[in-house]
Amino acid sequence: MAMPDDPRPSPSVRRHTGTSTQYILRRLERIGRRDLIDAILSRQVSSFAVACSLGWARRPATLKGADAHQRKRIRHVWQRLGREMPIPFPDQAPHELPHEQEMSLRYGDLPGHAAFASGDARGQAWLQHRERILSGYRGRRPQGWWDYESPVPFPGYDLERSTLVAYDLITEDEGLELVRQWESDFAQAQEPDFFSVKNGKVITGPEAKRRHYRWADIPSVLVREFRREYRRQCRSRPAA
Repeated sequence: MAMPDDPRPSPSVRRHTGTSTQYILRRLERIGRRDLIDAILSRQVSSFAVACSLGWARRPATLKGADAHQRKRIRHVWQRLGREMPIPFPDQAPHELPHEQEMSLRYGDLPGHAAFASGDARGQAWLQHRERILSGYRGRRPQGWWDYESPVPFPGYDLERSTLVAYDLITEDEGLELVRQWESDFAQAQEPDFFSVKNGKVITGPEAKRRHYRWADIPSVLVREFRREYRRQCRSRPAA
């Protein structure tokens, strides 16, 4: 949700919170942060976003339930890897990105053709537009997230979903959706006439199934679990 440059609480609250633009500008001037003052005045960032980043104000929670703990889980992964988690500079940009720059943050730059004038400009654009871009992803993440927030390198499109699950970098709802999809993919490979194609040749049996599991990016631990459940169901079926 976009945050206004100058939140308007009731007068009794405003006297105590100090989140008005003028108040924040005065505080920044006292601590000598002319760079942030210039950024606010040029509308590169909102005064409220600056106040949040410096700990002077707090954004209201926008996630509920299991989703509210996603940031905490990502921080835990960074700590487990012995690396420091970058702190985003939250803001909502007042305008849309040009198409080429939008595609860069979603899918990455084309080889030999950078959409932004510099890496810093691209990183700032990600921080400004991250919430809007992320809102359209389920079970995957845009390239900007992998470049600027992920504690692990981008594994490639084919292994993206299993990597997010392995490192607990997605919400609980997303994880459940992926498991349901993987269950369906596994069941497809159990059909009697299932086959795959390798180098123009039709293959069947265990090799065809393994190729299908890799194509669907089903984590090996889930393949073993699905296989045990499938065998259990087969044993429990009445004999024909």
